[in-house]
Amino acid sequence: MRTFCAPVILLWLTSLGFGTAFPPTGKWTSYTNADSVYALCPGISGMWAGTTGGALYCETNASLQKFTNVEGLPGNYILSIATSASGEIWFGMNGDGVSEYTPSGNVWRQYTTYDGLEDNRVISILADGNILWFGMDGGSGKRSLVRFDDKGTPDNRQDDEWTPYDSLTGYSVQSLGLKGDTLWIATSGGLFRAIRTTSYPYLSQWQRPLWGQDARSMAFEAGAVWVSTYGGGVFRWAGSSWTLVNTGLSSLNVNGLALAGNQLWAATDSGMAQYDFANSRWVVHNEGLTDPVMRRVAFDVGGQTWSGGSQTGLWFRENNLWQRVVPNQISNDWVDHLCLGPSGEVLVSHGQKGIGASILSQGQWDTLRIPHAGDTTFDWVSAVSMEPDGMIWLGTWLSFPGGGGGLFRLGRNGAWTHYTTENTNQGLRTNIIAEIARDSLGNCYIGCWRDAVSQILPDSTWTSFSYAGAPYGYMRFLSLHADRKGRLWCGLYDGLLSYDRGVWSYYYVGSDPSLPENTVWDIAEDDSGHFWIATFGGLVYFDEHSFTTFTRSSTGGWLPSDQVYAVDLDSQGWVWAGTSAGLAVYDPQRKCWANFFKGSKSLVHNDIRKLRIRLDPQDPHQDQIWVGTTNGISLFVPDNPFPTNLGSVYVFPNPYLSAAGQVTFQGLPDKADIWIFTTSGELVKHLSNPDIHRHNLVWDGRNESGHRVASGLYPYLVKGAGRTHGGTLAILR
Repeated sequence: MRTFCAPVILLWLTSLGFGTAFPPTGKWTSYTNADSVYALCPGISGMWAGTTGGALYCETNASLQKFTNVEGLPGNYILSIATSASGEIWFGMNGDGVSEYTPSGNVWRQYTTYDGLEDNRVISILADGNILWFGMDGGSGKRSLVRFDDKGTPDNRQDDEWTPYDSLTGYSVQSLGLKGDTLWIATSGGLFRAIRTTSYPYLSQWQRPLWGQDARSMAFEAGAVWVSTYGGGVFRWAGSSWTLVNTGLSSLNVNGLALAGNQLWAATDSGMAQYDFANSRWVVHNEGLTDPVMRRVAFDVGGQTWSGGSQTGLWFRENNLWQRVVPNQISNDWVDHLCLGPSGEVLVSHGQKGIGASILSQGQWDTLRIPHAGDTTFDWVSAVSMEPDGMIWLGTWLSFPGGGGGLFRLGRNGAWTHYTTENTNQGLRTNIIAEIARDSLGNCYIGCWRDAVSQILPDSTWTSFSYAGAPYGYMRFLSLHADRKGRLWCGLYDGLLSYDRGVWSYYYVGSDPSLPENTVWDIAEDDSGHFWIATFGGLVYFDEHSFTTFTRSSTGGWLPSDQVYAVDLDSQGWVWAGTSAGLAVYDPQRKCWANFFKGSKSLVHNDIRKLRIRLDPQDPHQDQIWVGTTNGISLFVPDNPFPTNLGSVYVFPNPYLSAAGQVTFQGLPDKADIWIFTTSGELVKHLSNPDIHRHNLVWDGRNESGHRVASGLYPYLVKGAGRTHGGTLAILR
């Protein structure tokens, strides 16, 4: 995390202190999907699994442990795992190098190309005692095999020894195996081997005994080597020649092999197969599997067989049946829309991933499938919303076999109601739903793609309205926001629209005022009724008179990218912006920026698509910042508590220039009141804060009659939390 504050000259400041500390620090939680398994490795008494959503450690019939970037991994996409002789766990990452975990001290270390790796995408790892061999992609002329020796001093990187090898340049090293003093290397261009030596360069007598095959994994028996390939099946080397061993295989795409005693298993694109040595053939055993595409197979120290699926997670075999290990997890890492429910729920859509929606309720994730007669792979949920009573709305994108598309409502009794253009008499203008928004009166607005806004009232009455002046004659919705004045704001691919009792206003590049960029992904409203807008031209502030744009360039890089997908405000009035390259937070009063990026104990991923902020349902004095990315969800809970006394109250700007917009009283405790007086004691303005969820109050420089006050000094009094605090505000014209 980085932070920046613009220099501010305070000519008159009677409230010393700036309230809640900036930048925020706090606790991160990652929610990921671990159904895509790329690696298996035996642990002390169970099995490690490397997935796209972190690492799993499981013992049969025991509790499952999950390790993500919050625990210490640099990222969550794991391609390989190995355990060293001294007990460290090594994880090969997809783009984040190698992570070393020492369980005894709960210590994590990361190694990248900066340290000595040739590539940060590490596909395979072999632990040779306490020596590590790393296999990488080898693309773009990079060397794809590196030997690593930390000399027994993991905290001293100055004596680390990294030895890369040229012999495999251009090939992807997909697995590594050691048989005696021979290092076997399965690559995208065949199988290599070399003799391991004790002195530099540590490998000699290079050979490639198997050419032209996409070799994936190996298994060793006395006097023989088994090699799985993608497209060619399984080969066996008995010292002089290769033999194809494919009889009984239902697929020649063999991703993994494991051999223990007289048990040899193969993980293939058509499921799991066991080799029958007596009859020299493979026998398919898919009993219990829900999907045939399997990537890995391994045995734990107790002889238990484990497998890993492409989309179905971790499995173990018991009583001749494959049993799935099911973690509590989100259905898919791709977050398309995100909605926060009234009782702590988190509702997520996964868009074109086609698996419906996910809901987090009472600590448990569940999947919501659209009720229709067709193929469930068409579950393209494109928008989500929740009512105050917990009723769920799902907008869909495609028309389904058996009838479908349109809008679905799930009642608290579990009953579904399906709305379409046909059964609402064109009230729902199309069956392709892009956005859903709700206002404070309970009205639901639906952005119908390339058509119009449809509205359903609490009494189930349907209406619709469109803007005839939209580009191309139709509205391409990206966001909807119902503001506190009863207006509807529509973010489009082609600009910003507002609708107020039949009157449309259209803002775009070239209008007056001119929107700086037309792609409006998200809209948020601050306490003053002004708007923050996420665009592909930066973060935009709109006071309904002019647009102010914050870009990566204008903020000196503090906004991570001009591609801003999401925006929301917290209880402090700070603006959070989710971009394609990280998360930013901005304090408009102090003009301070901070940002967060993917990494250990931080944000789950940098490509952010949605973010929403609320008060913690269990603690209304604590914010929750929910961040939806293309690789999972992050929850950030700031350490900064809400003010419980007047010690954090401050007024900004002070002095106040009447053309500057407004004065903000920040850091207020619950239900605070403010009285502003003239120097002769006459009341100018009374500000009240009945909402315990708000800790800011704004004053526009007008008295109780609505007239702007003159220049001068204005004493103010703040009452709250059983105390009284006074100060003086200077107004300049």
